[in-house]
Amino acid sequence: GLGYKVDEIFENTLEKAEINHIIDFLKLLSDKSKFKILILLSHKKMYANEIAEQLNLTNATISHHMRILTLQGLVESARNQNKTYYYLNSSKFHSLLNGLLGKFKSALILEKEE
Repeated sequence: GLGYKVDEIFENTLEKAEINHIIDFLKLLSDKSKFKILILLSHKKMYANEIAEQLNLTNATISHHMRILTLQGLVESARNQNKTYYYLNSSKFHSLLNGLLGKFKSALILEKEE
């Protein structure tokens, strides 16, 4: 059945790492606050207080989310005077989306071959 084919697809260790990276990306998107932060940052650079005000969250909560988003490479920051501005890392975001799309295209091609 399907179990054997799935194992066959994910034999490659590099592919496993890529899949895990995509899964982590999807988990981040599934968090309502992180998703809203990414939407905000897709429009313009913002500093933490602006994001907190827009989403009605505390600065501590924003700090927590920004740390995770930055560690995952989806958000980058730049310091300007006494404020740290955050912005979406568009190239990383596109890379992950293209990787996700590529995995589904591969699955569809395999399905057609059967």
